[in-house]
Amino acid sequence: DLQEMFIFPNPTYGVVRISQKDVKKVEVLDMNGRTVLQQDQCGNTIDLSNLSSGLYIMKAYDGQHWNYGKIQVK
Repeated sequence: DLQEMFIFPNPTYGVVRISQKDVKKVEVLDMNGRTVLQQDQCGNTIDLSNLSSGLYIMKAYDGQHWNYGKIQVK
């Protein structure tokens, strides 16, 4: 069950916060569907500063549901 979440600031140069609470796992995918970042037990703050500039899809899992959002890294 996918639900949309808010990611801010968007666009970003590095650290972002997501609106979802109790995040157990985060995955960031490039626009080709490849996983470029995977992080467990991250709370709701994620550092994207190691990613190349571009558009990504972020998925966050709270233990029951996957939520998603698009993020632009500058």
